[in-house]
Amino acid sequence: MTVRLTSVKRYAVVFMLFAMLCANAGCLLSLKSMATKKNIVTNDSLEGSWECEKTKDGWTIGVIKGSKQYRLTHRDPDSKIAVFKGHLLKIQGKLFLEIIPADEINKDANFYQRLSYIPTYVIIHVQSLDSALELSDVNPNWLKEYLKKNANAIEHSIVNDRVVLTDSPDKVSDFVVQLTNEPKAFTEARKYQKLLD
Repeated sequence: MTVRLTSVKRYAVVFMLFAMLCANAGCLLSLKSMATKKNIVTNDSLEGSWECEKTKDGWTIGVIKGSKQYRLTHRDPDSKIAVFKGHLLKIQGKLFLEIIPADEINKDANFYQRLSYIPTYVIIHVQSLDSALELSDVNPNWLKEYLKKNANAIEHSIVNDRVVLTDSPDKVSDFVVQLTNEPKAFTEARKYQKLLD
């Protein structure tokens, strides 16, 4: 007897594998991109090399020639490197980086790349691009509690204690913006200073 998995069951199997890789991570994950022609923006201030003294990680960010897409290289505190492609999004006046791995993932992948082992979008709140690049991830414990109390707030899956948003791009966008208005929804911003060329 041959058993065929429906696409929903296939996603469930994939989620289970994925959740094992990112059980302790705090990034907001979505199956669908929030990017549209209307909300994709670029900002010259984002380009360059950035380092956070507190967390000992860094980013090198540049626009991919001829596009509005960025190439982002992340170096984690253990000096593991991961390369992403993504967009800077402006949704209802709020800025977000939405990234996905640019290459296949290897066994030595760093924190952010392991988060996206399965093609999911990692959503990072950009709190500031003024004198420093300030990035904040979702607070995973707060999000789980919020969704326990508000299960119908957005379509999502919880696998091995991880939340993955599965709703439409418009609903994910609205939900993510709503989270920015919740005082405990995001972690304290990591402040990255631009390195001189």
